[in-house]
Amino acid sequence: MSSHSLKEALLTIKKVCQKKQDGATNAVVKRTAWTLEGKDRFTIRHMYVDIKGQKIRKKG
Repeated sequence: MSSHSLKEALLTIKKVCQKKQDGATNAVVKRTAWTLEGKDRFTIRHMYVDIKGQKIRKKG
């Protein structure tokens, strides 16, 4: 993937908070990525093979 943009997203989940900033989580062919609300480029990207396990905690 050369451009890393929202055009490549297979699935987008909106209203995802990351460090008190609203954005969206995107599923792309070989990675998952997060975009800041109103932007069209991925801010955070991780390959699926690099994700082993992570705890998810409730907001609050």
